[in-house]
Amino acid sequence: QVKREMRRLERMPEGAAEYGLAVSTFQHRLNVNAVDWSFDPVQAARLGLSEEVKETLLATTKRFQGFTNGMAKWEPTAKEFYVEQTGVVALTLAEALVQDYEGVIRIAPAVPKEWDMAGTVAVRDGMRVDVETRGGQVVDAVLEAGKAGVVRVKNPWPGKAVRVTEANGSAVKTVVRDGVVEFAGKEKGRYRLQAEGAPELPFAAITRSEATKPKRLGAVSLGLFREGQ
Repeated sequence: QVKREMRRLERMPEGAAEYGLAVSTFQHRLNVNAVDWSFDPVQAARLGLSEEVKETLLATTKRFQGFTNGMAKWEPTAKEFYVEQTGVVALTLAEALVQDYEGVIRIAPAVPKEWDMAGTVAVRDGMRVDVETRGGQVVDAVLEAGKAGVVRVKNPWPGKAVRVTEANGSAVKTVVRDGVVEFAGKEKGRYRLQAEGAPELPFAAITRSEATKPKRLGAVSLGLFREGQ
């Protein structure tokens, strides 16, 4: 079976074989969600395996989040807080929402298909990427450039053209190469990306609200429930 897999990978186009080998390695890993510091969710996100992101995050949280403040236990009888699992969750969510490798920004590369997410991820050169997804699909994305230079973004809507506009609504000239949208970014410039044909959306500041109710996932919880709840 291993020999057949290696022969299959050798027949793949350049670059695809390495990716195929990485995915195969992940799928056949010996230790699956084994410890509270497991990087399984991060690795799934970087490989673009959205469903595995969901599965590993849920599994490690249910298994290791032992305290209502969100901290983990490295074993069931532990009485001290461990932060590793929380850190892995935070890193995974950021990697699922935005990745910046090889000079290309990838938006929502590993968001599970039924998840609604909204957040801001800081990447290279002082850039920030604001993203909102609904049902795992990108509905809005804004790039806040840190400095002037060429911006390269993988098309978040394969098969559709991408419209790029500045904060004042003016269109930005783009070039598309192999599914990557390129344009000249200005220092401190703000650029909205939308699928061609999508309704125009106004620029709006990211807002947040503090959690006021506890949450439960399986047998674990974040915050305290009233007795009987």
